[in-house]
Amino acid sequence: SSSSSKSDAGANVTARNNDESADHPSSSNAEAQIDYWISRKDYENAFLSALHSQVSSVVVSTCRKCESIDVFRQSPLPLSQKVLLSLFHTLSSDLAVDSVLKFTWIKNIVFSLNKDDQSIALHLPRVVENVRQCLLQNADMFQNPSHPAHDEYKVCLLVINSFRG
Repeated sequence: SSSSSKSDAGANVTARNNDESADHPSSSNAEAQIDYWISRKDYENAFLSALHSQVSSVVVSTCRKCESIDVFRQSPLPLSQKVLLSLFHTLSSDLAVDSVLKFTWIKNIVFSLNKDDQSIALHLPRVVENVRQCLLQNADMFQNPSHPAHDEYKVCLLVINSFRG
């Protein structure tokens, strides 16, 4: 059944490119897995499942299901540095959608990233710069004080710029 797995892989690419999670055959399975991990308060596996789905709306939905305050106030943090970095990168795409939620998570992730962690040290500067560029590319939209995410945008940019050093 290797042809079946090849067609599944093709479906993953199509779904990721179109970001149509409803049409993705394994999206509901991913959501069920994520809900299971969340019910067990296993945020690491919940976000790993979301990230592995390669569908950004599944990642955002997982963020919505896991209140950031529940995740980031825990000690030790229930997310590995690798998962944090992947989330950071993924959430920076399509900032016009779910902006406030994404900025809240991005800000909390930056506060939780450890520059000295060897598991992410090689990729960290590039990912931080990529996220910063995504924010700057959307500046016109979020600089408008009447935009609902205006304040969160400014805080995120400030936090990321200070993190860069």
